[in-house]
Amino acid sequence: MATRKRSVAALLPPVAGEVPARVSDADLSEFCTFHEEYVSRNIQLADAKAGLVLIAFSSVIALSLRNDSFLSIIRKSAGSIWPFSSFALSFEATLAWLALLLCSVGTGISFWVIVPRLSTGHSKGDPAGVTFWGDVALHKNSGGGSSYVKAVRALSAQNLVDDRLDHLFQLSCISWRKMYLLPIAMWIGGVGVLAAGLWIIQYAEHITG
Repeated sequence: MATRKRSVAALLPPVAGEVPARVSDADLSEFCTFHEEYVSRNIQLADAKAGLVLIAFSSVIALSLRNDSFLSIIRKSAGSIWPFSSFALSFEATLAWLALLLCSVGTGISFWVIVPRLSTGHSKGDPAGVTFWGDVALHKNSGGGSSYVKAVRALSAQNLVDDRLDHLFQLSCISWRKMYLLPIAMWIGGVGVLAAGLWIIQYAEHITG
């Protein structure tokens, strides 16, 4: 109950003239732990969704290209979309190209969502930290594990929390980029899947015949 009262009180604005209490290192460490779990869940969720989207769109591409009629219309109309050509495409060819290109773009963006973006745990120009695995691995060039242990022991509790917070900022930026690109991939590839579906419905005889 005391913890609940303290957490609710912390959300209330300070009374006029009252000096806000400084956040302790223990509270900051607890916040870091919560935020690490929160951001990690978001990143894992984005990667899982992007993986499913990538599989779905790439499957549509593979199945389409395995169809002789679809592949034939793509090959026949390829000359019509070459630069400086008349750019005259039939409706069938337009649907086929939309399905192929949009699903390919959606697949590419989905792959880019999954690809890791973090090359260093700190902002550019800052010294290597002790939290991000990439920074930790840099100590192999300066003494190995003992160098890393010395680097950690040389930091104060506040320095350790600051390092975690800086790393969490970088992870949050990655999470934002993933969540920003994922719906773009879904919409673009989704239109491609719709075009593929329309092509199948409109020219089903090409598949069965």
